[in-house]
Amino acid sequence: EKRDKALPGDELSLKRGNISFIKKEDPNIEANRTLQSVRVEVVENLNDLNTDIQMKENQIKVKKLKKTIEEKLTDLNRNLVEIRNVKDKRRVQIESEKKYISKFYPVIGATIVAETLAHEIIRLSNNIKYSSMEIRSLFNRDNASIDKEWILNHLSLIDSNTKFLTRYATLLDVNSYSKRRRYETEDLKKHLIQVFENSPLLKYKDISVNLRITGTRFEKKIIKEGINIIFENLIINSVYWLERMKVKDPTVYINFNSEDNSIRVWDNGFGIHSDISDELFEPFMTNKPDGEGRGMGLFIVRELLKEIDGDISLTQQKNQHGNRYIFQILFQGE
Repeated sequence: EKRDKALPGDELSLKRGNISFIKKEDPNIEANRTLQSVRVEVVENLNDLNTDIQMKENQIKVKKLKKTIEEKLTDLNRNLVEIRNVKDKRRVQIESEKKYISKFYPVIGATIVAETLAHEIIRLSNNIKYSSMEIRSLFNRDNASIDKEWILNHLSLIDSNTKFLTRYATLLDVNSYSKRRRYETEDLKKHLIQVFENSPLLKYKDISVNLRITGTRFEKKIIKEGINIIFENLIINSVYWLERMKVKDPTVYINFNSEDNSIRVWDNGFGIHSDISDELFEPFMTNKPDGEGRGMGLFIVRELLKEIDGDISLTQQKNQHGNRYIFQILFQGE
């Protein structure tokens, strides 16, 4: 956005690093300006010169030179027209490619969820393996008494871990996200309560995050898989920072407002750092350490919201740490 508003010659700097760029003028515009300048200066001067020359022989030379210049200018103008046509075709091609790529946003969003859940799947698998080994070892001991309560406890752990693995498998089913793109009218508050009931996304490393869903419910025509990805990515982002900053009693809040069809999402963490708060929804924008974030989550959230006449922004309201922290989702249309 800043690049689009900048004028030729303005300097644009990256917030991180010491790299800066000078915006160049569109070569097509520059060439057209040069062409018109040459046409005005050369042709008018030749006309003036033609009237001042008395010798017929020199007049013929001037007229010949004028004709040559006119022909060259005409050729140059034709080339510029061709450049403009190619540029327009490329612009159409780029827009077409963007629409094509947008079809994969649900898959990209689901992949972000998958990356977050990968270590949890490994942990649960190890837990199941451990419980199974413990039960087997009991039967391999000579003269070992059978402790039914101990065995039942391990079997319960296996059942619990298996249940979560099944839940993870549902979240990781990227094909369902990309294929089942049906619009359905849903009570959004009720839907989200069901989505996050016993959700593994509310657990990360050694913490469990509280989720408070409040406000007045309203209905909206949505794509279920898409709305799931939207809020899963928002929750993942909050939970990550709540754990990393060691926030006491970590809590995520989701508030519904039926008066303006809006949803507000925030947590009791430190908020969004001012370095990225203005460009938060741009691709590859993140404050996470290298290897722990792609900076695509919020960009995907905004793109998926566009499919259901929605948009997301970071409100100007600041928390006790002086940072903006509330995400607001607004819906329009039917």
